[in-house]
Amino acid sequence: MNFPDEIKSLRERALLTQKKNSQIVDVASPIVNRWKTGEVRPSIKIMKNIKIYCKKNTLPYEDVEETWLNYKLGGTKQ
Repeated sequence: MNFPDEIKSLRERALLTQKKNSQIVDVASPIVNRWKTGEVRPSIKIMKNIKIYCKKNTLPYEDVEETWLNYKLGGTKQ
């Protein structure tokens, strides 16, 4: 999976709307849309917020982190 798919999968596992998900990780909803299209990549601060949320809710984080590390802008994988 690529990063946008991992984020979507994580959000769906947590049963969150995109709006609620963006509030939890402290970004505006349009930013999440830009992640999906590959226009921007989350900052380290946002990735830390995602990791904290995953730990608190016993959700897997490792695949999200791995795809983020390998994510190139434009939505392609290295």
